[in-house]
Amino acid sequence: MLSITALKKSLKNKSKRPLMIKSTSYVCEIPFNHVTKTKVSNKRAGLKQASRQGGPLASLIPKFHTPGSLLIVEKGRTINSLEEASFRTFTSLLQPEAPDSKPMDELIDLDHLFDHLLFDRIDSQTSEDIIHKASRIHLPVSDAHGDLHTNNIVFTKSNERKLIDWEHYKEQSSYILDLFHLLLRKEGMKRKISWTEVIKLDVFDHPDFQKILDRHQLTLHDVIFAYALNRIYLEGRKKMACEGFLKHTEVEKFKEALLYCHHHLIKKEAVLPL
Repeated sequence: MLSITALKKSLKNKSKRPLMIKSTSYVCEIPFNHVTKTKVSNKRAGLKQASRQGGPLASLIPKFHTPGSLLIVEKGRTINSLEEASFRTFTSLLQPEAPDSKPMDELIDLDHLFDHLLFDRIDSQTSEDIIHKASRIHLPVSDAHGDLHTNNIVFTKSNERKLIDWEHYKEQSSYILDLFHLLLRKEGMKRKISWTEVIKLDVFDHPDFQKILDRHQLTLHDVIFAYALNRIYLEGRKKMACEGFLKHTEVEKFKEALLYCHHHLIKKEAVLPL
């Protein structure tokens, strides 16, 4: 049960997390300010959209209820490691049977990314190079959770694998981005560094993931580039919705990630011998 002391502390600190009330079977999220109302609203919307979509992610949706402005979700046991959840299991669970493919610039609103999230921090030539590269990377289309990592994987009382925190859900995205995020967050949590640093490391030699890339004729560099664009879009959109602005440090982090992709994944590719 939520104590009065905890309630007062959350309200006083203007917490960015909704209040949580836990029973033996469910977790209830209670919004109490603009930030938490936006977060809970986005989670509710993501769960509802994923349920309607009926794609591969449908089997991973926990039982949920949305009375009033609340979100009540089936409670589950969190996992300790990716091995416990089994990456191979997720590669089979998330794959659509016969996906269409679309270029990355049709899966992300790049105009919004450059005009509203990065505020012209990227010069025009670099922007053009990035947009051109995005138009050449075709990803298999599916819905995507948007924040697939071990902290968002739970096992219910009946030992069913489910996902929580659906606020980044997109109906038109790619399961490959979810799988890559799962691998990347594992490394980020282990090393205690941001995704913008993990993408610079040579730590993605995973045979099951490589098989998927080969099947769709994608390179690891393609996926890192697409992931960076997608992550900036998702995180930036969330921050803008919750707080109405991006901090200077956040904009600089996004800019650094894009410039890394431009220098290491576009410019170097352009000078490779035929």
